[in-house]
Amino acid sequence: MDSVNIWRTPCENGGDVQEKTNGSSTDSQLCTSTSMQGPDPNKLKALLEKTNYSHQVTAGQRKYGGPPPNWPDSTPPSGCEIFVGKIPREIYEDELIPLFEKIGKLWDLRLMIDPTTSQSRGYAFITYCNKEDALKAVQELDGHRIGPKNYPIKVNISVPNLRLFIGNIPKIMSKEHIFNEFKKVTDGLIEVITYSSPDDRRKNRGFCFLEFDNHKNASAAKRKLTTSGIKIFKCEILVDWADPQEEPDEETMSKVKVLYVRNLTNSVTEQQLTELFEKHGQIERVKKIKDYAFVHFEDRNEALQAMERLNNTEFGGSQIEISLAKPPSDRRKKEEMLRNREKRMLMMMQQKQILNHLSRVPQTQIRPPLQAIPPLNGPSILPISRNGRNRFSQPFNPMLSVPYHRQSNSFLV
Repeated sequence: MDSVNIWRTPCENGGDVQEKTNGSSTDSQLCTSTSMQGPDPNKLKALLEKTNYSHQVTAGQRKYGGPPPNWPDSTPPSGCEIFVGKIPREIYEDELIPLFEKIGKLWDLRLMIDPTTSQSRGYAFITYCNKEDALKAVQELDGHRIGPKNYPIKVNISVPNLRLFIGNIPKIMSKEHIFNEFKKVTDGLIEVITYSSPDDRRKNRGFCFLEFDNHKNASAAKRKLTTSGIKIFKCEILVDWADPQEEPDEETMSKVKVLYVRNLTNSVTEQQLTELFEKHGQIERVKKIKDYAFVHFEDRNEALQAMERLNNTEFGGSQIEISLAKPPSDRRKKEEMLRNREKRMLMMMQQKQILNHLSRVPQTQIRPPLQAIPPLNGPSILPISRNGRNRFSQPFNPMLSVPYHRQSNSFLV
């Protein structure tokens, strides 16, 4: 086989590049773009010949390994993957692989790239063959400086995203209805998370989160819901990954004695909440804020007991949900994330409506160019209305045979 350049990135016009390499053997389908953004070809070629790892380039990522040569069918357990962020855009896998291989054996490396520009997105996911090497990489390489400008990179254990954001669902649908509807078209769905509308506790906020048993099922559900044209409750839904949420460490949560109660109606008072929860232990105080409240217990075990007995029960006209309260900073972040999600959902819906409208508008027919333009021997004569103004109320272009309507981008004929 003739030698080919195996390090081309996706075409700028959006065409995918799909390549599979294993050492020196190459099976490639390449675009004809002349733009060459990526790693040093000589360094990467030498690296692949040395390790005999596979190498793939698609529209969204540059993948090294996965699995390594002669690896059994099983994949590394949870906790072996790290997230590497703040990578300089000029740094590619030819520099990242040697750096992270110093820590231990890599299972794979996936550098995310923008399919429209072919440039690195500045972050990657790296999986080690064991948890110990992943933890060691975080300890030794977090803040490590790379690139010509000596930028520090961010390295931490990657938490697999198991949640999808679903927008544009009917607000009248209950949590159970939503779960049953998505259960029909997805695999591994274990929970639906909804948030009640502040104006009407019986309605949701127009979006929900789907939680799956593993990332593979979540990714498959996202692909299916995005590409197959499935409608939920006869609505065109918006699908995206849920924003990752940092969880407090176990040591912090093991000391929490405060319960977070949500989905409360406006009529519920702090006194009513106190009377409900004091049946299960000594209460220090209760604080209600809009549709949620915090119940402070003196004893953690009593708080856990109350949560177990009262979670998902009917109270004040709605089904309440109870969990251990997180630190104040985490609660503020969560509410801010929800508000940002609502804004982004509205923007996505507006953009979708505009695109749908434009797709239905027929293209303006382009008039053929004039073959000859007669000389102008005086002022242009326009049709005049009774009030003495141009009947078309538009500027007349003497280079055209008819007036031109500036706003509609069409000729007035």
